[in-house]
Amino acid sequence: AELANSAPAGRLHALVCDTSSNEEVSAISGELRARGLSPELLLLNAGIGRLADCGETSVRGHRAVFEVNYFGPLRWVEAWLDPLAPRTFVAISSLMAFFASAGASAY
Repeated sequence: AELANSAPAGRLHALVCDTSSNEEVSAISGELRARGLSPELLLLNAGIGRLADCGETSVRGHRAVFEVNYFGPLRWVEAWLDPLAPRTFVAISSLMAFFASAGASAY
């Protein structure tokens, strides 16, 4: 909210969304379209982690991490990818995306 208040009027819209939910991504995308807004830049920065060994994390736990960290950004790309309206997608991840860490098997 603080960032949105510091931006020039109408240039930044901060909305909260659970990226693990198809319905929420669809609803927020619909709300933006209803306002006549079409983002030129989407920052894909969703991430959660579970610190536990593989044997201590259930498939459900692994799935929850993937729903947010992988499928969450993918939902936004799917919602806004349009060859007739080019835009920029910026995917942000932590170093955990590149370097394995003991105790973070789901991540």
